[in-house]
Amino acid sequence: MQSNRNDGAEVTPRRANPSPAVGNVRGLGESHALSVDLRAVQLPWLADEIAELRGSIEEGLARERAHHDQLTAGDEDPRSPEVLEASAEVARRGYQLEVLAMIREQLPVSDAAVAAGTASPWQERREPPDEELDPIEEPVAVVGPTQGMLVLIGGAARNVAGALAEALDGPKPEVHGRVERSRVRRCAARDRITAPVATRLRALAAAAEAFTETYVDAVVQQSYSFDPDYYPVLGDELW
Repeated sequence: MQSNRNDGAEVTPRRANPSPAVGNVRGLGESHALSVDLRAVQLPWLADEIAELRGSIEEGLARERAHHDQLTAGDEDPRSPEVLEASAEVARRGYQLEVLAMIREQLPVSDAAVAAGTASPWQERREPPDEELDPIEEPVAVVGPTQGMLVLIGGAARNVAGALAEALDGPKPEVHGRVERSRVRRCAARDRITAPVATRLRALAAAAEAFTETYVDAVVQQSYSFDPDYYPVLGDELW
C-alpha cells in the first residue's frame, strides 16, 4: 500500500510563495540575523537609536538585578522558579547590551558625528567633524539579530520622521526674546533657509526616506514564508 495514496482524488500541486523584493535587506523568511545596507545619512540615526535603547535596557537591567538580589538575600531557594526566572532576565538584559555594542562598533561614525548628524537643521554648528569632511560614499553593511535590528530600524525611522516634521515647521519665531504672537500664521523658515540649512534639511529628508524603505523591506523580508500553509512565522524571544 502506498503511504501517499489519495483514494483517486487529484491533488492540487503546491507552489512556492513568490518571494518579495526586499531591497537592501538580505534573507528570506524568518532569519536568525539580518544584514542591512545603510546609507551614510542613516548611520548617525541608527547610532543614536542604539544609545537610546541602551539607556532603556540599562534601567531595566538595574531593576531586574535589584529584584534578583532581593530574592537571593532572603531564604529563597536559589533553584526556585522565581530566582531562576530573575536570573534569566538579568542574563537576557545583559546580553542585549552586548548585542547593541556589537552592532554599534560596525557603524563608522564617532559620537561627535552622531550628534551633528541628528541635530536640528536650524541649530548653529561649529566646525564639522572629520567624518563630514570625508563623507562615506558606499553603503555600510550592518549585521545583527533579526528582532533587535527590527527594533532599532523601526525606532530610528520614527525618530528621523519626527525630526523631519519638526524641522519643516522651521525655527521657533521669537521677537526680542519673546515668542511672536501674530494672529497671522507666518512661515517661520521664510528668508532663513540658507544654503547649509537647505543641505541639512535635504539630508534629513533623505534619511527619513531611506529608513522608511529599510523598515518596510525588513518587515516584508521577515513576513515571507516559502509555504504559508505549512511554515509558521515565529519571532525571536531575545527582544
